Amino acid sequence: SIHVLNSTEIKRLFRTSKVAGLVYFSFYNLKRFPQAHSELWTVLKMGLICYFSAVVLWTIDNSFCETLRSFRKNVGWPFEHLTQLHAWWHLGTGIGTYNYIVFCTAVRQLEQGDIRPRIRWKSLVPGVAIPYVFRRSV
Repeated sequence: SIHVLNSTEIKRLFRTSKVAGLVYFSFYNLKRFPQAHSELWTVLKMGLICYFSAVVLWTIDNSFCETLRSFRKNVGWPFEHLTQLHAWWHLGTGIGTYNYIVFCTAVRQLEQGDIRPRIRWKSLVPGVAIPYVFRRSV
């Protein structure tokens, strides 16, 4: 028998294909600029970890929705909010996407002739920092 994909499966297939293409493009760029591999890899790795961890949380949320709802009712405030895994998905994919933008900006700097990307890390709280790209002096 032939399986016909429904709209949810088609969307998932296209989203997965898009992410796979971006990951391939990213590793291709890591090889293009070996002098910046360490800096680029750090930003990319952080983004991939956040993004894929978020997808795992979203999958758990979808698979165990009813169980999580009853758990939230039992634990109450403030802990019930920690089990809103779809919210954590938004946070993780947002951080992952931001890191990918920083990665692409750094690659663009290298394509324009910079020897090293201009990546700095801004500390948010002790032990947590985000990367950013600074502009070259004019």
